[in-house]
Amino acid sequence: MERPKNGGSYGSAAVLGLEVLEEREVPSITIRIDYSLDSPANGGTGFFTTHPAARQVMEQAAYEMGQRIDARLAAISPSGSNTWTATVYHPGTGSLYSLPNLRVPADTIIVYVGGRSIPGAEAGFGGYGGYSWSGSASWGQLLATRQWSGFSLWGGSIAFDSSRNWYFGLDPSGLRADQLDFYSAAVHELGHVLGIGTARQWWSQVQGNQFVGRQAQSIYGGPVPLSSERAHWADGVRVSGQAAAMSPYLYYGRRVGWSALDQAALYDLGWAAPAPAGLAVRFPVTRPPVLVSSAGNPTVQVYGFDATGNVSFSGLSFTPFGANYRGVIRATSADVNGDGWVDYLFATGPGVAARVRIVDGVTGADLLPVTPVLGGFGGGVFLAAGDIDGDGRAEVAISADAGGSPVVTVARVAQAQLAYLSYIQVLHPLARSGVRVAMGDVNGDGRADLIASAGPGWSPVVRIYDGAALADGQVRLQRSAFFAFDPTWRNGVNVTAGDLDGDGRAELMTSLDAGGLSLVRVWNGVASSEALSLRLQFFANGVTDRSGIRLLARDVDGSGRTSLITAPASGSLAWLRVLRLNATSVLPLPPIFPPSSISALQGIFVG
Repeated sequence: MERPKNGGSYGSAAVLGLEVLEEREVPSITIRIDYSLDSPANGGTGFFTTHPAARQVMEQAAYEMGQRIDARLAAISPSGSNTWTATVYHPGTGSLYSLPNLRVPADTIIVYVGGRSIPGAEAGFGGYGGYSWSGSASWGQLLATRQWSGFSLWGGSIAFDSSRNWYFGLDPSGLRADQLDFYSAAVHELGHVLGIGTARQWWSQVQGNQFVGRQAQSIYGGPVPLSSERAHWADGVRVSGQAAAMSPYLYYGRRVGWSALDQAALYDLGWAAPAPAGLAVRFPVTRPPVLVSSAGNPTVQVYGFDATGNVSFSGLSFTPFGANYRGVIRATSADVNGDGWVDYLFATGPGVAARVRIVDGVTGADLLPVTPVLGGFGGGVFLAAGDIDGDGRAEVAISADAGGSPVVTVARVAQAQLAYLSYIQVLHPLARSGVRVAMGDVNGDGRADLIASAGPGWSPVVRIYDGAALADGQVRLQRSAFFAFDPTWRNGVNVTAGDLDGDGRAELMTSLDAGGLSLVRVWNGVASSEALSLRLQFFANGVTDRSGIRLLARDVDGSGRTSLITAPASGSLAWLRVLRLNATSVLPLPPIFPPSSISALQGIFVG
């Protein structure tokens, strides 16, 4: 379990037996908690009888862990000459205990729990059980695998140190500084029962003092450091600022939930992700939604449009980097897998190592799990998506925010990984302004082109790159770079692209970022040899506002013509405005609306 650092320490039980053997998801595995060995009549100490609140917490932890994994585990039903004896470490005594001919239902794991005084620093022990058997070879094979290809088990046991000052509550707000959190301990020990730090599949992926499972490396950005006994993550390991449940230490006064890294370890052991029930709301590529987020809020909300262009909250939202994430989330949508429905792309903001995630817009499953990008740069990520090769599937452009390299990478999503196609140096190599990106068919060739603009600290330069060339690994400018605003502006330029007039060419729309006027400029789409011309400019929120503007081009009514969604780039006011643009004027479409449950800290992000 864990040691107190002002906490207690975790230990994992030894392997037993003659053969060794993770919002809209339905639990696929039942983790059945059995308290029979906690009874004094069976050698137990009555820990869960003395502390009835502990039972509720234990059941909740087991339920949540059952939701996190999927497997088709065959039932264990002894009969005739096919017999077996399950063995566990008795949670009340620590001695080996036999359970003759135990029956285990399909898709079920039985975990025996109890408490005893555990000497030393350990706050608990957990592990999977062993067995012995007699009968046919097929019976032995069923016991060994339960007809599942990954790690499998019939169950196990967990013992908690009864001498600790536990907090038996589901609400962490009641946890005092002198208490150990029982929920955190229960989740941790269930992780050991499910094979983390105990299973053969774990140890086969340990190299030196690192865990090298592919899923865990994808989440962490490389091999994951392990503790000295190599059954836990090293103390202090975090992903996106979140502590891991499978740390060797349980700290007083602190709750630690299951992290993305812990979940990745389960996948590396052979557990499958639960099959999603599918998203309740889906958007065709012809009517893409607007994704809305704000700093300090882990949720991205999805807004849709009716036939007249009115906008409302769809009821669909995502927490792509977990409920504990408190940074900026930048999001957009595009058809990444070519099924005709939009998928959802998310990127982290400043303060954490750069990560992206892509979610299927139909099933809710990951097309790209949380994946490190930009070499772990901590200043934030911009991303855009568009089909540059004409195959009906969008590619992804990824760039760094302020402080990062002026290089944009373009990648294709294949087999749940990023396959990089092109690297584009947009600004001087020494520039550290970062780059903002958008995609749209500027030259009318049926392929999305890449539009890149400078971030804070550089002149307001914009460049357009031919998308078809990028698909072939070539970098070709559509035309020379141009200044979207006065060259002395240094706070960054936001850019989007969409076909305003239905001529098959996307117009460019640019705005000043935080600290600038609400000035928006619209530039005509052009063939590759033509110069851009300024088509229209206007103030999106009056002539005195200095919040800057974030913008997004969207076909809100299915007309084939793009409207413009605008939002503040800074400040505490949360508003969105939908604008219909023509050659000479701007027509606001109703309504001007506040996003539901969004509190602006650094303006509103739209994608």
